[in-house]
Amino acid sequence: MSEKDKIIYVYNYVAKHNYDHTFMYSKSNQSAYSFFTKGTSVCAGFAKSSQLIFQNIGINSYLVMSDNHMWNYVEYNGKYYVFDATVGASFTDKTNENYYYGLGQTTVKSTYGKYKELYPSIEQTTLKDLFNL
Repeated sequence: MSEKDKIIYVYNYVAKHNYDHTFMYSKSNQSAYSFFTKGTSVCAGFAKSSQLIFQNIGINSYLVMSDNHMWNYVEYNGKYYVFDATVGASFTDKTNENYYYGLGQTTVKSTYGKYKELYPSIEQTTLKDLFNL
């Protein structure tokens, strides 16, 4: 698979899981473990699971968090982009025009996250645009 195909595959795989609205503030649904074993999680579990997958398929990425959200920065062709599969999980229909918005952001919730000096610069062109999604 190409880097592009890997990134899209991970987005689709993670996004098909359920967002756990019932226990949004529970520690039990914030992990990759809850994501992989229960098929449900919140943004932290989605981002951590994406990170684990990326590490195992040769895609560089970072976990990023703000006060109330977690997502990833993913490297594609030597540049970093926002990867937020939580957005895709909000839509059951991949044909919905907003499904790939998690690859169409240059910021998340108007912030680059805590400790932004630790992260690489994010491109203003989005993966959604680069991939023609």
